[in-house]
This record gives sequence, C-alpha cells and structure tokens, in this order.
Amino acid sequence: MNGGDSLGGIAFLDTNTLHFTDIYLHYSRAQQLDPASAADRSIVEHRLTEMENQALRRSIQGGMRTVDWLLSRNLRVEYSPVSELELISGRARGAALLNAAREGIPDRMWTRISDADVEGRVGADELRAIDGRLGTLSDRLEALGIRLRRGEDRAREVWVLARRLAGLVYLSPNDGVIYAGALCAQADYLITSDRYLGNTINGIRSAERPRLRDVRNQVIDMVRTALFALAPAIDVSLPAAVTPAALRNPSST
Repeated sequence: MNGGDSLGGIAFLDTNTLHFTDIYLHYSRAQQLDPASAADRSIVEHRLTEMENQALRRSIQGGMRTVDWLLSRNLRVEYSPVSELELISGRARGAALLNAAREGIPDRMWTRISDADVEGRVGADELRAIDGRLGTLSDRLEALGIRLRRGEDRAREVWVLARRLAGLVYLSPNDGVIYAGALCAQADYLITSDRYLGNTINGIRSAERPRLRDVRNQVIDMVRTALFALAPAIDVSLPAAVTPAALRNPSST
C-alpha cells in the first residue's frame, strides 16, 4: 500500500466516479439522510428500487458504494482538475439541452448543439451554480471523514507523464491525464466505470500480455524519473482499477 501512516491508502477518482459521488451526496442531502450512515444507506437502497430513472439510480448507487467503500477502508481521496473541468463543461451542456427543450426546438437540432449554443443558452447564474456545487464537493467529503489530498504541486509531473504515456498506450487525452495523476499520486486504486480505461490500467499492472509487460516496465521507469529523480531503490506501485458497481464494504456483505 502507498498510503503511509494509519490511513488505508489512496483512491483516485475518475470523472464519472466524481460525478456519481456528487450525485449521491446531493440526493442524500435532499432526502435529509446522512450519506455516511449505514442505516440511511439502507433507506437509499430501498428507495432506489422504486426509482424509474435508471440512469439516475445507477449514478446514486455508484456514488453510495464509492463513499461506503472509501469510509470502510479509511482511504484518502484525490482527483484530477481535468475531471472538475469535464464535469463543469458537461453539466453546462446538460443545462443548455434542458433550456433548449423548453424552447421546443425541432428534433433534428438536438445533435447540433454547438459550444456557441451552450454559451447562448446557459446564463452566468447557472454557470456559477454549477461551479459552486462542484466547488463544495471536497468540503462535503471531508465532512464525512474522507480526507482529500491535493496534487497541485505535482501538476508539471502529471502533464509530462501523460504526454509520455501517449507514446506507449492509447488513452483519450483526459483519461491519460487522470491515469498519470493516479501514478504521480502513487494511488493504490483508481475508481472508474470506464471498461477500457480499467482494463488498460489493470493490464499494465498485471503485465499478463507480453506487449503490456514492456509498457509496465517503461511506466515504472517514467514514474521514477518524474517523482524520484531516477532513484532505482524506490518501489513504484501501479494503481489497481476498480469499478463503483463492484465496490462492497465487507461488513455489509
């Protein structure tokens, strides 16, 4: 484990996991429930069985399992600024689509919502609200007893490593930055529901495929170079990818 001290390690959240976590905390607050309470989580589980919106149900459940798992293992949490930017952008686009729906735009226009359309349909107050809600997420997590780590001092190393990773294995730009962030954080886990990203991370970690064995060795060397000035004695750990849907607190199973 890379966590040091008495804490159980480090979990790095990808963008979707960050979104699920925020949705769960927001839902719990709206229902006047404690997101850290096992009894209240049981209430949420029951209410989810009656929820017709399947996408919202999966989001809440993913966030609930993530929070429960983090608390049960006393994990510290870190996430990338890229994920925050993705969420703000995605939610602004979602607000624009809702506003467009209220306007009654023709069906053929739904696939043509441009950046300019988003800017024209989302007001300054809406943007501030989106930004403000996400800005309080770290405070809401810490209020539950989940300690956050900040990685701003590793920003340069993350970007350098993400650039070098791009020459070894295919990842989308944002996923490459997220994986590089988890590597530079020396995270024990990267929580993601992205199957390709998860399979790639675990493939590099296990090095079961011959090609990924060489990638694994190069990734370890790159992390040593980025963080430890080529100190060969430093043990570099690679994060394991886990999915929110698979997370279970042993005490609740």
